Amino acid sequence: MNSSFESLSTELLFEFFDYLSPFDLFRIFINLNNRLNAIVYSYPLRLDFRSICRSKFDFICRHLQPKQVISLILCDECVPDRVKLFLYHFPHFKEQFLHLQSITLIEAETITFIDLPISVSSISIKIYDTDDYYDQNYISEILSRQAKVLTHLKINSKDLHDLIDIRFPALTHLIIGGGCYYDSDYDYMDVSFPLENTDVHSLIQQWQCFLTHLYLVIDNKIQYSIFNLDRFSHCLTHLALHFYQESFRSSFWLEQRHWYVGCYQDETEKGTIIYSIPRFQIRMLKYPSAKFPHMTTAPSIIEQNFFYSSRINYFSFDMNKLITPVSYRFNQVKSLTLSGSSLLSLSILSSTVDLQQVQYLNVININHLLPNELENLIAHTPRVIRLSMKFDPLFIIPSQIRYLLLDGLGRSISLDRLSYTISSVERLEISMASKQMIIDVIDRFNGLENLDIYFDDGDLDDDCMTIFKG
Repeated sequence: MNSSFESLSTELLFEFFDYLSPFDLFRIFINLNNRLNAIVYSYPLRLDFRSICRSKFDFICRHLQPKQVISLILCDECVPDRVKLFLYHFPHFKEQFLHLQSITLIEAETITFIDLPISVSSISIKIYDTDDYYDQNYISEILSRQAKVLTHLKINSKDLHDLIDIRFPALTHLIIGGGCYYDSDYDYMDVSFPLENTDVHSLIQQWQCFLTHLYLVIDNKIQYSIFNLDRFSHCLTHLALHFYQESFRSSFWLEQRHWYVGCYQDETEKGTIIYSIPRFQIRMLKYPSAKFPHMTTAPSIIEQNFFYSSRINYFSFDMNKLITPVSYRFNQVKSLTLSGSSLLSLSILSSTVDLQQVQYLNVININHLLPNELENLIAHTPRVIRLSMKFDPLFIIPSQIRYLLLDGLGRSISLDRLSYTISSVERLEISMASKQMIIDVIDRFNGLENLDIYFDDGDLDDDCMTIFKG
C-alpha cells in the first residue's frame, strides 16, 4: 500500500510540527497544497521572539494566522522596538489574536499600549528599569484590564506595590521574581527585592484570589517567617522558594567553568548585589558587619583570598562593635576610617587591618583621641600621606602627611599655632566661619600648594573655594 507524507493524519502531522521552529514550519510546508496549508494554519503556534533575526521575524509575521497563536513572547531586550514592529504587522492585536492564551513581555520599551484579548489568562512581565514611570503605568494598566480572567501571573517583586488596588479573583498561579539591573562599570548585578517589607499574605488577600501555586525568588538571608507562608496552608498545593545563589551551584559553573559568585544586600536593604569572583572589587566596606563576609559559591581558600587579600578602597571601621579575637586580617586597605569612643590598641588594629598598606587615614569620628595615640598610630602607618582629623593645637602634623583635612577649627583659632602644626603640609582642607578668617588664612598660608576652604556661614554665597599656588 502506497503512502505519502501528506496523507498522514492531522494529529501525526501536529506531532511532527512540534519539533520544528515556526520559521521552519512555514518555510517547509506553506503553499504546497491546500490540505497542508489548512493543517499548518490550524496548528497551535507558540511564538518566542527573544532571539531571532529580523528576516525570520518578518517572514513569520507575513505567514502566520493570528488566530493560530496561543502563546507569544515579545522582547525588546536584544533588539530595540521589536514589540513595536510586531504591533505594526498586527495593528488590531486584540481583535486578531482571539485564541491567545499566554503572553510574555520582556523590556517592552514601546510607547504603543498592548490591548490584550479576553482569552489571555497568563501574563509574564519582566522590566529591568526600576524607576521608569511609564513602565509602572503600563504594567498596572495591562493587568487591570485582564484582572478578571487572569489565572497565571509572573511579575518582578518591585512591581507588586503598583498592583495593590487591583483584584484578581481567578488567579491561581503566582510567580514573584526579582528585578535585575546590571552595572557594566562595576561588574555586578543589583537584584531589586522589596519583598522584605511586603506582607505577601495581606497583599494576596487584597487581590481576592485563591492561590494554589506560589513561587518566590528570594534572598538567601531572608527568613521564611517574614512571608507568613503558613497562612497559605488552606489553599496552596505547590510552593517553591528559589534562592539566587542556587542557580550558580551546579557542576557546570563550579566544576567545568570554575566560575563563582557572591551576593550581599545593598546598603538600602532593598536589593541584593550579585557579583563574580574574583573580577568584582569590593570598593567600600563597613566593618564589622553581620553581612560580611558575603555568601559565595567559591571554595574557602578562594573566598578568603578574595575578601581579605584583595584591595579595598574605603574601609570604615567601627571600633565599638569589634568582637575579638579577629579571625582574618584585611591586607589591602587603601583608605581607613576609624570611629568609636576611643582608639583600640595597635595590636588589635594590626590584627584587623594591615596598617602598612594604608595611604589615607580618617580619625575625625574617634571621640577621645590623645595626641600621643595619634602620633603612634601614624608611626605605624608609614604610607599614609593623607590625614583627616579634628584640629588639636597640641598635635604637630608628621612630615609624611601631605594632604590634611582639619575639622572643628572654630572662630578663634590662632593662625600662628596652626601654621606651626602644619608646616609640612602641601594641601590643606578646612572650614571657615567668616570672611575675615578666609582672608587671613589666604595671606598667611601662601606656601601651600592647594588650599580648600569650605564655608559654614550663611552670608557667604559659595559653598567651597579652592585656591592653587600661583
